Order: sequence, then C-alpha cells, then structure tokens
Amino acid sequence: MLDALKKAVKEAKEKSKPRNFTQSIDIVINLKDVNFKDPQNKMRQEIVLPHGKGKEVKIGIFAEGDMALRGKKLKVQVFSKKELKTISEDKRKARKMANTYDFFIAQADMMPFIGKALGPVLGRRNKMPVTVPPTAPLEPIVEKLKNSIRINTRETPIVQAIIGNETMDDDKITENGFKWFMTQPTNALSRIPVFKASYWKKSEELISISSEAVKQKIIAGAEKAGL
Repeated sequence: MLDALKKAVKEAKEKSKPRNFTQSIDIVINLKDVNFKDPQNKMRQEIVLPHGKGKEVKIGIFAEGDMALRGKKLKVQVFSKKELKTISEDKRKARKMANTYDFFIAQADMMPFIGKALGPVLGRRNKMPVTVPPTAPLEPIVEKLKNSIRINTRETPIVQAIIGNETMDDDKITENGFKWFMTQPTNALSRIPVFKASYWKKSEELISISSEAVKQKIIAGAEKAGL
C-alpha cells in the first residue's frame, strides 16, 4: 500500500498544473453503503500527522491572566473574555474569527461563557476549543495542533483530508497518508458494520502484496481498532 500511495502522490504532483500558490495534496475516500445520517456512523476527530500538513496552522487561545501571557509568548493570537464578548455580539465578526483560525484552545474556567456566546458558531464548524486547565503547559498543545488536521464526515459518505503540499518530500506525504488512513480513520470507522465487514477483505488484498513491515502495521492498526 505504501508503494501505491507514494506512486499516487508522485502522479498527483506531475499532473498538476502550475499555480501562483502552493497547492495542497488531499486524500479522499468514498465510503459505500454507509448511512451518515445515522449519528453512530458519523466521524469527527483530530489526527496528528507525522510531518504536518505543510502549511501554516492558525491557532487562537481564549484565556486571561497567566495563560494569556504564555500564549502571547508563543506568538499565538489570544482573546480575552472581554474581546470574546464584543465578538459574540457581532455575528459577522464571530463568523470571521471562526473561519480564520484552524484550532482554538480555551482556559477551562472560560468554557461556560464560550459555549453560550460562541458555541453555535464554533460547533457548526467543528471548531469547539481544546479545553485545558489554567496552569497547563501550552507549548506541547500548540505544537501538536500545528501538525493536526480535522476529519468530519457530516452527512456525506466522503472522508477527505489534507496530507501535505506539492513542495513536501514524497516520502513524508506518503507517511502522512498512511498514518491517516491506516490508524485514525480505522479506529473511528470500526463501529460501522459495513466497514467492519469489508475491512478484512481489503486488508487481505493489501497484505498479499505488502512487505512484512507493512503487514504488521495493517494488523496492528486493525487490532487497535477492535477489528
């Protein structure tokens, strides 16, 4: 599978037309016979890519006091409670903030206010903040989010995510794609009966043409997912 994925990445780069911007590379999976109107079949989660997605990730922090100061030292945009109140009173500003940032971090004691003031705007975009205690170290959380992507199937049978861009090394993009496909989505989708029924059939095909190292990764991923 790794070889096939790497080949696909190479072909995508070769066939893409030159643009005046750095083009991203996405992986798309179309799931058949899955009813995503059924809540138990929906998938909404964050995945950490080994090599990041090759583009800037914007992070906003809802905090005050010491956490706000630490956030500013990390050069991350910090929003105080007063600022959030002002933003929440203007729907256009609230939408703009939600669309501008990829992830949010929130000081735990501010969450009741955030949920009431911005919950509908952030929740609709699958951007509710990561909640942390006021004394929690911010740097590891920020670094983790910088390498993260979001998966959200909504009501369509398509799972899509960015795994890199055209300037990244093929091997790094391939590793990102393998991590995304074989680990996290497998865990999330394992509860869907139709996925579970067809997973091993596809795995058999992959194992028959894979190296021993790849075989072990496929098996380990399936076991972790409870398949």
